Amino acid sequence: MRQVDITGRDLSHQESPTRVLIIEDHELVAVSLSLVLTDHGFATKVYLGGDPEGVLRTCDSFAPHVVLLDLDLGGYTMSGIDLISPLRSRGSSVVVLTGVTDRAWLGKAAREGADAILNKTLPLDELERTIEICRRGDQPGLVERTELLQELIGDERRQREQLAPFAHLTKRECDILSAIAQGISATTIASSSCVTIGTIRSQIHSILQKLEVSSQREAIVLARDSGWLEIGCHDAGRAHERVVHREGLGAHR
Repeated sequence: MRQVDITGRDLSHQESPTRVLIIEDHELVAVSLSLVLTDHGFATKVYLGGDPEGVLRTCDSFAPHVVLLDLDLGGYTMSGIDLISPLRSRGSSVVVLTGVTDRAWLGKAAREGADAILNKTLPLDELERTIEICRRGDQPGLVERTELLQELIGDERRQREQLAPFAHLTKRECDILSAIAQGISATTIASSSCVTIGTIRSQIHSILQKLEVSSQREAIVLARDSGWLEIGCHDAGRAHERVVHREGLGAHR
């Protein structure tokens, strides 16, 4: 049936307003953006916070063409990065709109499939243009996202190379290296473990050989610089495997 407005203009072939779901943990930012986009002809809905079940329920009911997603969603267990893939699987384009400048985080967002990655300081007209491009099914900013992904793959390759020697340490050697890094002496380690100082020195020697360093100081520096101390001494092997797995995924996206 032919539809016309009060002036007689044919409305039957006009597109419905672009639906935009805004996922943000700052209410003032979200509401302000929603008001501006609504005033410019978009249909908007705001979801405050990053509760994954609530976000996905809202996405299912609102069926947005485009989701504007912040990466830092406060104290929620899932970051914005974790929401990109499930949101895209529901047929929505995902535009990361964030104040985050860490290129590793942005690279992870690109790897998860973000259609565009924008900073919150972007002029409004450019944001609106990006939204409309995404609604058409295109992906703006492909060059930038490719660069971010390549940087991430390179960083993870270097981390994999740095973590590789730690995967050869036994659990006991991990415990000893962790203790040494905390400033605990070999004598104290031996006493608390009810073993001789000679046994501890032998285990420290094994650690230095496996890490291919010549002193405890070098071993501590390597453990710190590689991120091994932050990852957790018992997770070094698993962390190394995760990096290898992620690099493989990134190469095939």
